[in-house]
Amino acid sequence: MLASSDQVEHSLADIEFVSPGRFSILNPDTESEQATRYPEDDPALTPLNEGNAQALLNELVTACRQQLLVFAPEQAAWLFKRRDFISACEALIARNPKAQIRILLQSVEQEFLSGHTPLALAHRFPSLCQVRRQHPDLPLQPHVQVISDDRGFLMLPKARQREGFVRRDSPDQAKRWGDRFNELGKQPNRPGTEEVSTVKSGMLKLLCWMTLSIATLMANAATTEVVPLGYNMAENIIPAIQPMLQSNRRVSAYGNQLLIRAEPQRIDEIKALVAQLDTQPSRLMISVANSGSSSGQQRWLPG
Repeated sequence: MLASSDQVEHSLADIEFVSPGRFSILNPDTESEQATRYPEDDPALTPLNEGNAQALLNELVTACRQQLLVFAPEQAAWLFKRRDFISACEALIARNPKAQIRILLQSVEQEFLSGHTPLALAHRFPSLCQVRRQHPDLPLQPHVQVISDDRGFLMLPKARQREGFVRRDSPDQAKRWGDRFNELGKQPNRPGTEEVSTVKSGMLKLLCWMTLSIATLMANAATTEVVPLGYNMAENIIPAIQPMLQSNRRVSAYGNQLLIRAEPQRIDEIKALVAQLDTQPSRLMISVANSGSSSGQQRWLPG
């Protein structure tokens, strides 16, 4: 026999329930950022942190041969506004005078304009180092990235965390991120980017940089050129070149090459002098006749 609903209701004891409140797992703190974790069993991936970042970046630039792409370095000034990085880029240009360094900025901030920066590198090597600014209408990206040729790349997924990874041999991912870099770095006559060195309507953030760059260009119209040597040593030729340079111009040796910074006309004069000095040394042939013998000995000696 079934009990009536009133009997069932009276037979059940009351349950006291107190809400435990909000669970953090269901209500995460969206303001805080958790550090990104990377698989430790991936041999092709090297985790990056503030302690080893500079060494890994320099290693990637040193391995580069043709093209170096750098995205949003202003978000990681602690890593890119360093003399070590600029020196590594200078060494790349010395190794291959046809190498290209392309840098894409998302914003131009006053703090990033002076000292050892990619902008200073572009001033010195305007034909080899290209700096552009992403179009302000495009969304800002949180990551910072370096792509070396078509194989290796460095990634800081969230620049503020100062953590990321390096892959030295990953052509598929390097190509995918390289294509993305090119999309964000289209020519100024298409929707994409604007040249950092060009003042355009609405780009008020570039005015402070233009003030510095114009003053520099007016005071220094020099350019830098790499002159390879074939026979002579750079240290032997430099003393002959230095009297031709003004006090604010310079020549230095990098391996068996000359790095010359001067006006284009003066560089042409220096190259003409180098052509005269960098010649194959002449050789002298000495014949020695032995007494009582019709035959002699011959030796070639450097002239």
